[in-house]
Amino acid sequence: MALACVGIDGCFGDDVNSDETRGPETTIQAPAGTLGISFGSDDTSNVIIAVRPTSPLAGSVAVGDKLVSISGPGRAPFRCGGSTGSEVVGELRAAENTGDRVLTFKKPAAFEVAAPPGALGLIFESHGPRVTALRSWSPLSGQVAVGDVLTSINGEPVAAGDGFDAAALVKGADDGSADRRLAFYG
Repeated sequence: MALACVGIDGCFGDDVNSDETRGPETTIQAPAGTLGISFGSDDTSNVIIAVRPTSPLAGSVAVGDKLVSISGPGRAPFRCGGSTGSEVVGELRAAENTGDRVLTFKKPAAFEVAAPPGALGLIFESHGPRVTALRSWSPLSGQVAVGDVLTSINGEPVAAGDGFDAAALVKGADDGSADRRLAFYG
């Protein structure tokens, strides 16, 4: 997986923060069969990256929602945070034919932060403007979390699929004197 760094000091060697969730929770009784949703394949593996139009969950879940837990009668709850994509899919498939899967999702919440001039210690996925890590020295620590998605910089939209462009835009918006307004959902 390729990553883009904003603020290069120790680019990939620093500690990162844990995956956090914001926003309201939604619980859904999932029907038997396939669900028609896809998840990320890295440290945001519990985040929905696609919902097929034919999905039985279409209209109930959306891209960006985080699967928090999977449970059901006679099943121990499975907490999804920190799990690999194959672990999440394995848990979903374990009860695929029974229709007893209870899925809990967190809906992303939109928020804005004032980013000071200089390096921010944000790392983005190459295939999207999703934050995959924050450096321990990041001035945005505690405001931005792993999994948050950058949506705009100073009111200018950041298009999905622009991981490296998102990093360049954040860095390019730094005039050295004024805060940058970064909008996220997460």
